[in-house]
Amino acid sequence: MDHPALRAALPVLLTLEAAGFEAVFVGGCVRDVLARRPVTDVDIATAARPEQVQRLFARTVPTGLQHGTVTVLHEGASYEVTTFRAEREYERHRRPADVVYIDVLERDLCRRDFTINAMAMRADGSVVDPFRGQSDLASGVIRAVGIARERFTEDALRMLRGLRFAAQYGAGPRPIHPDTWRALLECRMLLRHIALERVGTELDKMTAGRRPDAAWRMVLHSELLAHAAEPNAWPEQLHCAASGRERVLDLLGEHELLGGLAGADSRWAALSLASGLDARQARAWFRALRYSGARIRARSDLVAFHLDWIGSREPVEARWAEQTVRYGRATAAAWLALARACEPLAPAGPDELEALQTQLAHMPAVSLDELAVDGRDLMRLHGHKGGPWLQRQLHALLLAVASGSVRNTAEALLRHASELDEREGETT
Repeated sequence: MDHPALRAALPVLLTLEAAGFEAVFVGGCVRDVLARRPVTDVDIATAARPEQVQRLFARTVPTGLQHGTVTVLHEGASYEVTTFRAEREYERHRRPADVVYIDVLERDLCRRDFTINAMAMRADGSVVDPFRGQSDLASGVIRAVGIARERFTEDALRMLRGLRFAAQYGAGPRPIHPDTWRALLECRMLLRHIALERVGTELDKMTAGRRPDAAWRMVLHSELLAHAAEPNAWPEQLHCAASGRERVLDLLGEHELLGGLAGADSRWAALSLASGLDARQARAWFRALRYSGARIRARSDLVAFHLDWIGSREPVEARWAEQTVRYGRATAAAWLALARACEPLAPAGPDELEALQTQLAHMPAVSLDELAVDGRDLMRLHGHKGGPWLQRQLHALLLAVASGSVRNTAEALLRHASELDEREGETT
């Protein structure tokens, strides 16, 4: 057992075996060890029943007793330990209605989605692989366990998971086995039974993961999203408008639009822009996928920043200062990275982008709390109470500092504020 993540969890496995229960590492951790990928979670399957697991370990959490899962806490790490089980009927193509505990590992592996996830590893490192998952993993083939149509009918989210695994572990132009792909197309209307929150989680993993362009090409070719719940909330370019879909496919294929970007937020923004969405449409799409307010703002602000930039005729330096103040330093920096990485979307050449980067690096203030003066200073200076004038003048001072025309010192800002007051007096 030479993998550090599995080695750390080995005492849990050995404790179960010492008590007379078969126990194995299972699922994604086995797949990733064999693929020489980073292992994030270690899951264990065992013949022990949940109550027996709880008696064997001093610290446990009953995280999923209805599914036979107990989380074991061991030396600062947590491991999900699940009893071997079979699943009878599924409710609304989403979750098993009934779970039956069993004693045979191979029967437990039968219920899993794809062959690369239906492998187990014993304490001595030997692999239990009844469905040739190692061969499929080595060949870069995503194949359903058993009859693909049955797997997708049981849980329709498996179709999206299959596309994600194909992008992450697949090889060649058609990484999904023909029988599995055919079943996916036949069952895609079942996706409407899946909550959009779960769909959004899968799409987010896909977009943030390895080979996001390949993942989205498969999403578009499959037309899965046309069958998701609330179809009116989805951009038509991504599921039903052939011309728009072909344009996006071209950008994802020839230009590898997303892969050069770091992070899901920039990738979602680039995908939205490639699909011809404005900020309002992108925001509605992200809301439909039940993303958090912070993620919705970060992604839609990037879209808005880009569209504002290409739609403005202001001088470049003034426009850059104004938009950086409006959207914030982080959004401006993310937009620069997007513009550099996505040549088809780039509104400027490398030299101009470099100049904007330099200007951003030397902006002393882009928000009011970074200014060397505040509203109280201006009220004392002018002898006025607060009102709409105060917010206008603070904003004007901030723009002046961001553009480099006024230094961010109290003396320089108060002098500029006096000049602004005099100009306003002359025009009234």
